[in-house]
Amino acid sequence: MDGPFYVDSRPPYLSASYPSVTLSTTYKALMPKAAYPKLGPNYFGWVGKAVRLSIFGTLTTGATPGNIFTALFWGDGTDANGTQLNNNLGASGQTGYTNQHFAITLVVRCRAIGGSGVGTLIVTGYHFQDTWGFQTWPSGGNAIATTTVDLSLDNILNFQMNRSGSTAESAQVHDFIFEALN
Repeated sequence: MDGPFYVDSRPPYLSASYPSVTLSTTYKALMPKAAYPKLGPNYFGWVGKAVRLSIFGTLTTGATPGNIFTALFWGDGTDANGTQLNNNLGASGQTGYTNQHFAITLVVRCRAIGGSGVGTLIVTGYHFQDTWGFQTWPSGGNAIATTTVDLSLDNILNFQMNRSGSTAESAQVHDFIFEALN
């Protein structure tokens, strides 16, 4: 036996789609804080501790969406709060889409434990968007790097999006799975 490791879906579980979020030029949380499991301080308590986050949703764009950016934050779960992990994922926004599907699967792994200036997390995964295709995370040839965060805080991992255009783009989450991997 390798040890007491497992894959475990964490509550709360989604009983209905979350409300649609109107995107802005600043990051907007795609789901309320209550959608994420309460991890507590020092959840990432050993090097190698990992979680997988899977999200399925829809994106609606207007005439000038600009670029659409998706990011994962370590913070309190509110708009543009916390530390953006690794880099964001950006794609040129397509005009005039209604309920275009997207799916994102990310693994977040602890590379160093500790408080401010010590703890580090790394994020890898992929993002699929109807008609845009697949992109890896991190995107665009960006270096795979860790992000320094304070793991002693009672924070959550939360998905956020923004857009650079000038019309009313929106995103809605229809399914979300948070899994402890070990």
